[in-house]
Amino acid sequence: MRIRRLLVLLMSMVMTSAAFAIDAPEDLTIAVNGNDVVLRWQGVAGATEYNVYKETSEITDVNLLFPFATTNALTFTDNNSAGNQFYYVVTAVVPAGDLSGVINDTSNTAANNALVFASKLDDPSIFGLDYTDANGNYLIEGLPVGTYEVCVYLLNRPVGVTSVVINDGGISNWNYTWPAFSRTIVPTVLNGVVNWTNDQVYELAGPTSVAPGATLNIEEGTTINGSSSISGDTVNVLTFLEVEASDGANPNGVLNINGSQHKPVVFTSGRLTGTPRDGDWGGLIISGDAQNNRGRVAVGEGNTGPFGNALANAQNAQSSGSHRYFRVEFGGFKFTPTNELNSLAYQAVGSGTTCEYYQAINGADDGIEFFGGTNSCNHIIITNSGDDAIDWTDGWEGRIWNAVVYTRGAASDKGIEADNLEADNNATPRANGVLSNITFVGHQGSPAAATDLLNPRRGTKFNWFNFIVTLGGAGGIDMDNSATATAAAGGASRFDYSLFWDNGAAATEVIDPNTGAGIGDGHFRCEDAEWDNVNGVPAGGMTLNGHILAAPTGWTQNISNFRGTGFVGTNATTIIANPLLSDPTNYDARPLTGSPALNAANAAPAAVLATYSLPYAPYIGAFNGPNDSWHVGWSR
Repeated sequence: MRIRRLLVLLMSMVMTSAAFAIDAPEDLTIAVNGNDVVLRWQGVAGATEYNVYKETSEITDVNLLFPFATTNALTFTDNNSAGNQFYYVVTAVVPAGDLSGVINDTSNTAANNALVFASKLDDPSIFGLDYTDANGNYLIEGLPVGTYEVCVYLLNRPVGVTSVVINDGGISNWNYTWPAFSRTIVPTVLNGVVNWTNDQVYELAGPTSVAPGATLNIEEGTTINGSSSISGDTVNVLTFLEVEASDGANPNGVLNINGSQHKPVVFTSGRLTGTPRDGDWGGLIISGDAQNNRGRVAVGEGNTGPFGNALANAQNAQSSGSHRYFRVEFGGFKFTPTNELNSLAYQAVGSGTTCEYYQAINGADDGIEFFGGTNSCNHIIITNSGDDAIDWTDGWEGRIWNAVVYTRGAASDKGIEADNLEADNNATPRANGVLSNITFVGHQGSPAAATDLLNPRRGTKFNWFNFIVTLGGAGGIDMDNSATATAAAGGASRFDYSLFWDNGAAATEVIDPNTGAGIGDGHFRCEDAEWDNVNGVPAGGMTLNGHILAAPTGWTQNISNFRGTGFVGTNATTIIANPLLSDPTNYDARPLTGSPALNAANAAPAAVLATYSLPYAPYIGAFNGPNDSWHVGWSR
């Protein structure tokens, strides 16, 4: 048996007379009913019974005590105990065992740093994982009894899968040696219906396309490599996978990435020796026929395309497939500073396309970029992008919710770089990124990137809610260009119900409208000449309610002052506070218990989010507390 402590150190000072509730952790309530004390708690998955401990002094270790009572119910009544002071602790008894073994590579040598992941078949929320050591050993402890699907992953290998039964108090053993396998070199043009399965590794031989009218289905747990023709810093063959738009005679190509939480589809480097690097291959490009404010684009970045349509001909509801539970690793490629491939590019893709549970990791350019289109994404992670994490242009109108961004210092640029169109800031349809529940963590790496985490510019509209913005090198948000201000008029752009902390070298963590110009906090700034001229006043001279809007240094002290430019955002709904993230510099941005981000009163109300067709979440940022696990299993 494994004892799981459900609650710790809860003191109940029980009084006589009328019943009353006592503040307690969310899983346990204690109340008085006449002369009795009544305890209630929520069930623990796999528990067969619960031990109740009761002492007259603080309980620090139940292992030294005998239970006062044992029950298989979710409530316990302690008779005739009212009127005294007691300490109660409830623990769950969960029958459990361990899983261990040795993982070997195809050469029968130890597989170092292989991921072993076990998930319970009848309840996938119960899982355990471990990485093998230099000798290939792993150990996963404390798995509740039952049957588990066990998957093992190693770079550039097919996934290994088995089922294992975990018994109470026992150690189950599973050893695995990868069988010899060959890489399947895929043709550069895919026609008809093509199925890729997880018993093989697929290698791209060059620029590869899913042709108009074709469909590519990728099974869960499948690995796709860029070219293995890499030597040192030289990528001898540029590879990428593009799903093509329609060609007039045939509809657009379709890609179905059918990953699952514990068996993601992985697009990665094909490097056979040495450490994989960003830019080892070109990435994933999805081209469609939805709106683009450049009309039909003949050639996109990296000579991809054509894609997009003027609004009158746009197929905005078009589907380019379902893309679920997948990673793009070491992708992106820079031809020139203005001609780059991203880890994932959506080029005028329609709203019928699904994108969820996606991670870009160690890419050479943007983690995800939208070139027009109307598609949306949710539950995405951008880790260590070589340029911007999230980027849009060409009139993209879509939504993103539940996302986390980790930048890596000097190699990264913005968390968001949002444009309408560089060549014509007022082109239509105008871009409008509608986003909620995103956590941005800067300063990953040394030296820290001297950029702002958020940069709406060049005429885009933006409506953002429930953001955590922390550790930005230069600042939290920098709003640029007069067209952006004009587009925001009348509240058309909105940034509310968000939390800022420790952004910019001059951050003071206090919004003070009386602070002298130029020495305020580093969370919010705009460029004077661009924003002030919209309002017909000299640069650096605009005031609102007696306070300077933007000093000549480019800093502002008060986010509510942006209302003078048409931008909506108030001190009442914008918080400067420590979000108490678990370990943000080590890629864990889940807020700890007690974080202001977990206070539903600080988050955007459901009615506000519904106005923008966003799902309600009673918290700020990407995660609902320290135990939120939507990222576990499929991301690295």
